[in-house]
Amino acid sequence: MADFNSALPIRTELVGQVVYQDVITKLGDATNPATQQAEVDTFGSQFAVLRDAAGNAIGDQLLSASYWLQSVSPSNGPTAPGTAAGFSNLIGGQYNGTLPTLTTGEQAAVQVDANGRLWANVTNLPTTVDTNYGVVGASTLRSAAQIGNAAGAADFNFGAAGAQTLRVAALLGNASGVIDYNYGAVDAQTVRTASQIGNATGAADFNNGATDAQTLRVAANLAVSGANVTTSNPVPVTVVSSVPGTNIQDYHTSASLPAGSSVTFTYTVVAAHTFNLERVWSSASGKIKTLVQNNGSTIMVGFNSTANPNIDMTIVAPPTIAAGNTVTVTITNNDLVAFDVYATIEGNQN
Repeated sequence: MADFNSALPIRTELVGQVVYQDVITKLGDATNPATQQAEVDTFGSQFAVLRDAAGNAIGDQLLSASYWLQSVSPSNGPTAPGTAAGFSNLIGGQYNGTLPTLTTGEQAAVQVDANGRLWANVTNLPTTVDTNYGVVGASTLRSAAQIGNAAGAADFNFGAAGAQTLRVAALLGNASGVIDYNYGAVDAQTVRTASQIGNATGAADFNNGATDAQTLRVAANLAVSGANVTTSNPVPVTVVSSVPGTNIQDYHTSASLPAGSSVTFTYTVVAAHTFNLERVWSSASGKIKTLVQNNGSTIMVGFNSTANPNIDMTIVAPPTIAAGNTVTVTITNNDLVAFDVYATIEGNQN
């Protein structure tokens, strides 16, 4: 029968618009025609009998009054930075040089700037802000962040300053006003300091004796009569007694003192007083020797010459002589003839 080709007769009948056929046709898989056949539901539709690869029936979902086919997007892009997925959903944005103005019920694309950054309107900030460091108002910016640096939080220490101590260049002051740096009259605004001057070795000293690394120096040149002070241009110094009291000048003389003879002049300190011996002066027309004693103890001896007849003994460290004690000046004629001699004892008596 393989070479027999014929067609079976099929009866059709038209009833209204429906055609009834005598032959029912099935769709099947050519490899497994007995088990892999297409199905229809009671309505003659394949909608309700669609199945996935596992044989699970694909249902429907009522979204409104109509039936819709539900589809699953294959997008699987990562939420964290990573390799881009083959399918991803991206939010689109539109750049406009002038932002659009919408009214109620209208829709527009998300707005971005020329670099693709999303525009955002922070509506809880005031229209205007101020940075006033005086009176704080509703528009003054606040910050809850803690200031500091890599070493730690900032501090406001007015004592020892560390890496976190805040510095300011603004005017300092107190309730009375802006501070001043007046080195004259001191008032409530004058800056005080408790710091001690010094260097890396230690605190500074004001020693007028031995000088070390902490002794303060000055670079200004001292001058006398417009020239720097030198050994040939010294600073003039006047020695003044630092002890208040009565200046004493006790003068004595002896006429025709024979050659080889001596004469003694004595000053006795007044009761209830002390005497600071500062100077003894003696003179003669010939050669003499002058001996000075403090209450019997020799403290100075001087000689004159024909060229320098005066003997001036100024005492740098005046001795203090108690009440009732004496200062004596003994002059000896060392010449060959008699002549007059003179002496003056000077000092301060308290």
